[in-house]
Amino acid sequence: MPRLVTKAVGKLGRDYNPQDAEKRVLDHWHKTRAYQKTKRKLLNRPKFYFLDGPPYVNAAPHVGTAWNKTLKDTIIRYWRMKGYNVRDQPGYDCHGLPVEVMVEKLLKLTNKKEIEEVVGIGNFIEKCKEYAAENVEIQTRVFKDIGVWMDWDDPYLTYNDPYIESVWWTIKRAEEKKLLFKGLRVVHWCPRCETALAGYEVTDEYRIVEDPSIFVKMPVEDRPDEFILIWTTTPWTLPSNMGVMVHPD
Repeated sequence: MPRLVTKAVGKLGRDYNPQDAEKRVLDHWHKTRAYQKTKRKLLNRPKFYFLDGPPYVNAAPHVGTAWNKTLKDTIIRYWRMKGYNVRDQPGYDCHGLPVEVMVEKLLKLTNKKEIEEVVGIGNFIEKCKEYAAENVEIQTRVFKDIGVWMDWDDPYLTYNDPYIESVWWTIKRAEEKKLLFKGLRVVHWCPRCETALAGYEVTDEYRIVEDPSIFVKMPVEDRPDEFILIWTTTPWTLPSNMGVMVHPD
């Protein structure tokens, strides 16, 4: 039977700096071209195709976006460790209301008519592409910083002509097969954006809410006159709390 070998790694130093550690790892990967060598080593192995559901490029990535990419990175690494040649092209969703609405805000436009009358449709499209391209760079930088291994040199961008043409081709094929028809449907409609909305655009909204919170004096053991003041929005969790973390300063 194989012998299980354990090795103590020692205690984690109190001076551990995660940012320094992350930089050392990223620098090592870059210097040794670890990603490129891994891809090259698996080039002739069985293929595993990973399709990246692209994030919108209307802003810098938020925690949910980073979590999503981390999960994808975990799956990709798993299949690489199993010896597969993984197709790992990342993608970015550069079309649609998320980008358009942000550009309208930047240009201080109040309605859709001003796009045509004040800015011009061609200029507005270019502004949208510029804004999307800026956020592609920002998001790529963040994804690299959190250690995601994907083919960042060759992402697919939906505003590029081949992807636009592929949609036109699909519609043309559907028309040729008599799969397109006109009909009446109830749809979500935005009077401000003057367009139909997807279901998630109606339900997945952010709003500012007021929520009750409390301050609590936590007694310090063996120090009857000393307390640690905490703040929480979930007071019902207090009975299960085992301790309080405090910065040394």
